[in-house]
Amino acid sequence: MKKLAKNLRHPRQEHERRKAERQARQQGEQQQGESSSQPPPGLASSSEQATTPAPPPLQSSPVSSLTPSRFSREFTAQNQGRDSVDSNRSSVPRYMLHGTSASNAPNILETGLQTSYGGQEGGASKKRDDPKYIESSQGVVHGTPSRRVAGAYAEYHNKLSAEGEIEENSAFIGFRNVHPESTEKDPHSRGSYKISQSIPSNQVVPVRPEKVAEGEDKTGLFIP
Repeated sequence: MKKLAKNLRHPRQEHERRKAERQARQQGEQQQGESSSQPPPGLASSSEQATTPAPPPLQSSPVSSLTPSRFSREFTAQNQGRDSVDSNRSSVPRYMLHGTSASNAPNILETGLQTSYGGQEGGASKKRDDPKYIESSQGVVHGTPSRRVAGAYAEYHNKLSAEGEIEENSAFIGFRNVHPESTEKDPHSRGSYKISQSIPSNQVVPVRPEKVAEGEDKTGLFIP
């Protein structure tokens, strides 16, 4: 009886023992659950991923502004030093000339070559007075890699004075064609192209008339 009495515990002691065992068991289960939810080394948990901002997308660098010196260099290299009215060119030229008037040039340099002016008053198509060409010029920008063709367009802007003398009113714009995918050959003019998107002002530069070489023969440039 005495030996048995020694093994008996007070009910409060037994309650405290069982409570301690239960707490230890719960603590062990909790630690095991936390370890299984930890992400592999180097990876954030789902909550961390949700709050961590994604890196910004890579942005393509804007096209640099065109300068007169670069246009002259690239235009010459593109044409390999020649000036030919080549209607069989396999690739779209990236550097071209636009023949215009002295009064139109400042506006073009300020706002760029705008498709909205194609076929409108003041342009070469109107001065040619060719209905088919005027219609074909609607909503496009004209350009050419040929000095001869550009010179022919610019001459439409020259004026005849009261004395019957020609007053020079020609001007030339050089530009980089940043829309080759929207460019097609002009069916009404050999060596000329039509671009269905506007050329921004930072891609156009003035070209001095003396830089545009006169061709030996300007006949036959336009197609009926």
